[in-house]
Amino acid sequence: MDMKAVFFLGLVLLTSCTGRQIIGNNEPPPDPTVSLVYRQSFINKAWLGLYGRYPTETEKTTALAVLDQNNCSLADRNQVVDYLMQSAEYRTYQLLNETNIALDYPSQWDFEYVRLWLNELANNSSNPAQQAVALLELADLDAFEAAMTAFEAGQITRQQLHKRLTNNQLFYWAAGSKGSWSERAFPLYLLRNSTEQEGYRCGDLISGFQSVLFGKVGSNMTDLLEIFFNSQEYFEGQIRIEFDRLLGRAPTAEELQTLLPIFAQHKDARLLQKHIVLLQEFLLG
Repeated sequence: MDMKAVFFLGLVLLTSCTGRQIIGNNEPPPDPTVSLVYRQSFINKAWLGLYGRYPTETEKTTALAVLDQNNCSLADRNQVVDYLMQSAEYRTYQLLNETNIALDYPSQWDFEYVRLWLNELANNSSNPAQQAVALLELADLDAFEAAMTAFEAGQITRQQLHKRLTNNQLFYWAAGSKGSWSERAFPLYLLRNSTEQEGYRCGDLISGFQSVLFGKVGSNMTDLLEIFFNSQEYFEGQIRIEFDRLLGRAPTAEELQTLLPIFAQHKDARLLQKHIVLLQEFLLG
């Protein structure tokens, strides 16, 4: 065996005895495709969550340019979210969500047909009582559409929209009867069924009798709306709804504790949505 073979055999034996060697400063180069995936995912989820659709190629390119400013920083993402929330399309999609909830998907409703039918009753019915009811329901329809227009124009908050939508004959029609307001409103906005006692108390307030709901005294429908839509359960329900919509999970107890006083004070659903969309979880999840 020559010297070269002996040296090679010794090197093999030495390596097998010492095991793997760790070479310092041997970090792999960063993979830019990973960060690009996160950016693209953030853009898709933001458009879906706030607009209900995927972004166009032009919108993707513009948003990516913003996110590339500072490596997809919180400030970069905030700039994209602000852009989305300032548009009319954002308000239109939010309105669609809220009317879907209040009316059990109004796409199934033909508002023009309802108006024609009520006009026919108001103008041609031989029954004076039926004519009077039709006129009142036409006024309700006008009020409902006015509330939708005001919200879409950014003139009223989501909380104010909820008050107007639920104080309307169309909401009662969707609920089945005026007496079942609580049976529909509680699951939709508090995410639970009303108790039998709460149902009676809501019925009393709707009928103009003094009653107590959530520890607060009222005597009419206006009081019921103020008490219900300013309750802690209502604000908590809105937080839970947005977490489910945008993250697909319930908020933690700590998140509820942090967000409840903020949302209850400002009553602005945009702040709530922005908080969720800007979470690191939304970016990386």
